[in-house]
Amino acid sequence: MKDKKIILGIVDDHQIVIDGLKSLLHGHDQFEVVIECTQPLEMIS
Repeated sequence: MKDKKIILGIVDDHQIVIDGLKSLLHGHDQFEVVIECTQPLEMIS
């Protein structure tokens, strides 16, 4: 049985934090980052 992917959106006011999290998750097939934002309102719009 195929495992379901965990779909993520990352919000942080520092791009380096976003890039670091994406780098950590890159090697794990069960995670998929679909959006990244530096402002919280970008995530909900």
